[in-house]
Amino acid sequence: MENDTKLEKIYLEFEDVESGLILQYQQENLEGDGLQSIELPFDMEKFTHSHVRMDLYHRDEKNPVSIEGLSKLQYMVFGDDGTSNTELKEWKRSNRILDAVQPNYFEPSKGKSFPTIKYRDVTERDMFGELPIESTQLGNSHGGIWAWHGLRKFEIEIQGLTLDEDVSDLKKKVSLYWYKRDNDMIQPIFEKEVRFNVKNGKYIAYINTNALGEAVERAESDYPLFLGRFEVHLSWQRYKKVFAFPIRVCVHKTKPDANGKNHLISAGMVSIDFGTSSTCAAIQGAQNDELITLSGIEKRDANDKDNPFENPTNLMIYTWDEFYNQWQHDNKDCPFLVTKSKDLDDLQADYDSGYTVDDVLKEVVGGDGDVKGKRKMLSILTQIKMIPTMLRNNIEIKLHPLNDVTNPIIMVTDNINEEDSTHLNPIAFYGYLLSRAINNPAKGICYTNYLISFPVKFAPSERESILESLKYGILRALPRYISTATDKRGKPLVKIDMVYEESVACIGAIVGKQIQINEENPKPKLFAIFDLGGGTLDISYGMFRQSTEEEMEEEGSEQAIQIFGVSGNEMVGGEKLIHQIAYKIYLDNRKTIEENEIVFELPLGEIYPQGFDGLLTHDENSAANLSTMKEKVARKIFVYNGEEAVEDVLTKVLGSGMVSSNGVFKINLRNKHSETVPLELHVADIEDFLQAKIRKILEDFQIEMKDTFCTERNREAMNKAGLEEFSIDDVAIFLGGNATKQHFVSETLREFFPNNKIEFIGEGQNLENAHDKFKITGKTAVAFGQLNLPDYYIDRPFEEDASPFPFHVGYISTGDKTFVKVISKNETGNEWKLARSVGKLGNIQLCYTDSPQAENLIRINETAEIEDPKQNKLWIRIAPNHHDCIEYRLGNKDSNFSADDEVDENCIIELKALAIING
Repeated sequence: MENDTKLEKIYLEFEDVESGLILQYQQENLEGDGLQSIELPFDMEKFTHSHVRMDLYHRDEKNPVSIEGLSKLQYMVFGDDGTSNTELKEWKRSNRILDAVQPNYFEPSKGKSFPTIKYRDVTERDMFGELPIESTQLGNSHGGIWAWHGLRKFEIEIQGLTLDEDVSDLKKKVSLYWYKRDNDMIQPIFEKEVRFNVKNGKYIAYINTNALGEAVERAESDYPLFLGRFEVHLSWQRYKKVFAFPIRVCVHKTKPDANGKNHLISAGMVSIDFGTSSTCAAIQGAQNDELITLSGIEKRDANDKDNPFENPTNLMIYTWDEFYNQWQHDNKDCPFLVTKSKDLDDLQADYDSGYTVDDVLKEVVGGDGDVKGKRKMLSILTQIKMIPTMLRNNIEIKLHPLNDVTNPIIMVTDNINEEDSTHLNPIAFYGYLLSRAINNPAKGICYTNYLISFPVKFAPSERESILESLKYGILRALPRYISTATDKRGKPLVKIDMVYEESVACIGAIVGKQIQINEENPKPKLFAIFDLGGGTLDISYGMFRQSTEEEMEEEGSEQAIQIFGVSGNEMVGGEKLIHQIAYKIYLDNRKTIEENEIVFELPLGEIYPQGFDGLLTHDENSAANLSTMKEKVARKIFVYNGEEAVEDVLTKVLGSGMVSSNGVFKINLRNKHSETVPLELHVADIEDFLQAKIRKILEDFQIEMKDTFCTERNREAMNKAGLEEFSIDDVAIFLGGNATKQHFVSETLREFFPNNKIEFIGEGQNLENAHDKFKITGKTAVAFGQLNLPDYYIDRPFEEDASPFPFHVGYISTGDKTFVKVISKNETGNEWKLARSVGKLGNIQLCYTDSPQAENLIRINETAEIEDPKQNKLWIRIAPNHHDCIEYRLGNKDSNFSADDEVDENCIIELKALAIING
C-alpha cells in the first residue's frame, strides 16, 4: 500500500494576497515510480492565503483529486492533532487516494514563503536612463504598453527561489506566455526571447507588441488587460518542479479609426529646436507646456550640473552590427537599441548620446596614447546638425564604431536613401531618439503634430535634408499604424513641418511676457532677438502690436507679431568661436607644430595660411586634435567669466601641473603619422582675440539693426501702427542661445546699446521654485516660443516656407571703389533692379556679401552672351530668385522687365556662402 501513496504529480495554486492573482506550483516525477515526497516551497504554519487548491495525480486515477481550502490542506499536511473536527476526518477517509497519503509525505519548507515575482518594463531605462515602468502601472489602463510598437524589454526577478538540493544535474528553463484577454481565454501567445542575466540574476523578456497587437484588435476594449504566466521549470534526472507566476499588462490599441482618431493621440503640438551643441523639445500640455529629456537620471551628473532638458546633440556608436540590425530599413518595427550606462559593460551597449558622451570626450581628450581612448574619439559624432553643411562643403565624415574588431568605417550621410550597411544618417537616428522619448508609453500620450525650427542662414537644401531626416526618425518611433495613418481627408495623420526660423520662434517666448501691450498701454513695442547658439547666429527684428480688424477677422488673434527682417550667420556660434580659439593657439605655435608635424582642422570659412603644408586636413588625427584642443583648453577659456587675463587663469581651468609658466601649457597631440606627441604650447592674446571676434559680430548686429528698422517699408509699418517717431534706443534686445552668456557678449552689447532694454529671454518669467522642465531660458526659448506663435497673427514679409534673401548684391563703383548695394539682405520681392552697364565682352562685374559692413566681398564670375558687341551699351538688371540665387537680364537702361516673366534658367547665378567658397 505504501507504493500506492506515491503520487505522479501535484499541482498547487493560490491567490496572492497583494496582487489578487494566482500563483502556481507543480511537482512531478519523471521516471514513473512516483514522488518520494511532496516538497512544499513554503512554511505551512505561516501560510495565510485563504484561496488555495491542490490537485493530486495518481497513476490509478484518470482525474486528479482536488484539495480545496486552507483548512483541508493543513489537515493533509499536519494530520489530526486531536482538535480537528470529524468533518475533516470523514472527508479524508471518503477518498482512497487522500486516505492513503500520510502527513509525513509532505515536506514544507520551514521558515520560507512562496517565491514572489517582481517585473517591470525597462525599455526607456535601457534606451535613455529613465525610470522603469513598474508592474502596478503596467496593469493599469492609464499606463500599460502600446500595440504595434515593436519590442518592449521586461525585467523579471524571482525572489525567494533558492535550491538546497545538489544541483549538478539541474536543468532550468523559463517561458512567458499570455493566455487571457480581459475575461476571454485566448490561444496562448508565447514570447520567443527570454534570457537570464547572470550578472544581476534577473530574467529579460522581450515582449512582442506586434503579436499582442493582433489580439488587441479583436478585443472590445481600447486597452484590454492581458493575463500571462512566467514559468520557471526546474528539472533533475528523476523529477521536476514548476513555479508559475502571474504577469498582467494593459495593451492599448494604436490603430486609428477611419477618421484618424485613437484614444492615445493628443492634439498637442511638439516643438523641436534641433541645435548644434544641444537640442530642446517642448510638448504642449493640457495645463503647462513642458520640456522632454533624452537623459534620464542615470545619464546625467548627480550634482545636477547637467541640464536634462538641454540634450547634447551627439552620438556614439558602440556595436555596429547590432545597431545596424535594428536600424536597417528592412526592420519595420521600432528599433530597440541599448544605451551605455554605468551598470552596462561597453560590449553590451549599442549606442550612447547626451551627457555621458560628453563625459567620454572629457576622459579621452588628453591624447595620452591610449588606443581605447583614440577609438572612443573616432566613434563619436558631435555637431550633428552641421552634417548637411559639411557635406555640402565636400567634407567627408566618418564614424568608427568602438567595439567592432573588424574596424568598419561607417560613412555619414544626410540622405535617408543612402543608408545601408556602411552608411548612417545620424540626424534621422537622433530624430528617432527624440520621438521615442516624446512618445513614451509611461506618459500615455502619442503626439502627431511636430514643428521643427531652423537657422535663418541654412540653405533650402540643408533645411530640406534636416527635415526629411528628422521626419523619418520621428515616424519610425511611432506605433506602426499611427505612422502610416491618414485623417478623414486622406492626408497623413502625422504632420511634421518647418515653419519658423529659430530667431522668429524665440519671439513667442517673450511676447505677452517680457514685452506687453494691452488696452491701457497699446503702444507697439519694437524688439530684436539676438540668438547666439552653438553653431549659428540667428537674428530677428520686429514689432509687437495690436492686430488690425482684418487680421483679427482672418485669424482671431488680438495681437500681432510683425517681422521686419531676419538674419544670421552660419559661420558664427559658440562652437565656432571655440574652434577659432583652438586654431589661434595652433597658428601661434607654428614652429613647434611644424617641427612635430601636428595636424589640425581648418575652421570653416578660413583661408589656408602660409606654411603648415599638408597639416591642415580633415582626417581622424586632425579631428582628434581639434577635440582635444577644444575640450582641454579652448572651451574652458571661452566659458571662463573671471576678471583676470586668460593667461593668468590657465592654471585654474587646466589644473595644476598642466601649466609651466608664461602661459605655456602641456598637451598631447597627434602627428600626421598617428603618433602621440607631448607638446608645450604657449597661449597669448586670447582675451583680445576673442573680444575682437565678438566685437565684430556685435558691430554687424548694430549696423544691420539700424538698416532694418530704417527701411522705408518698416518705417511705414511703424507709422501705420501708431509709432510716428523712431529711435534705435526704443528697440528692446533679447538674448538667446548659450553663447550669449560669454561675458564679452553682454559687456560689448552694453557698450553699443547703452540706452536699450537688454534682457536674457526668460528673465523674470520663471517661478522661483519651478521645475527645470517648465523654465524658459535663452536656450529653451525656441522650443517654448514656437508653441506660442499660433496664438498671434504673424505678419511676415516673406512666405512661411521661404527665407528672406541672405545677401547684399551690388557692384564696386569705378570712382571711389565703394560697394554699391542693388539688392539688400532680407529682400522679399523679386522685382528687377538696375545694376550697372555690361562691357562689350559680356563681363558681369557684380559682387555680393552677407556682411552688414560689406566685408568679404565675393566676386561673381559670369559672362553673358552678347549677340552684337557693336550695339549700344547694355545694362544689367538683377532680381532675387529663390533663397541663394539671382537672375539677370540684359537690356537698355530704360528697358522694362516684369517680375512675372518666365525664368530663364541660363541666366541664373547661384550665390554660394563664404563657407563653401573657402571650404
